[in-house]
Amino acid sequence: MTKYTVTIDTTKNTKLFLDMMQSMKFVKNVEEEKPVSDKLSAAEIKLLESRWNDYLKNADEVQTWKQVKAELTKKYAR
Repeated sequence: MTKYTVTIDTTKNTKLFLDMMQSMKFVKNVEEEKPVSDKLSAAEIKLLESRWNDYLKNADEVQTWKQVKAELTKKYAR
């Protein structure tokens, strides 16, 4: 099965497109995804600032993603 993402210019054309897709037998599923906001909430900003400050205080103790992944694999691999 192959999945595509299609961006439609207007609500009217979206309705038309969805109706066309749903009428075709080979189309298995049609879903609508609402756009995700790029704006961060106050809580998200606070969390990022906290993590950035932790990094600045402990820059020498930073692990690469490769190191973190190896530790997790070792700890949780079956």
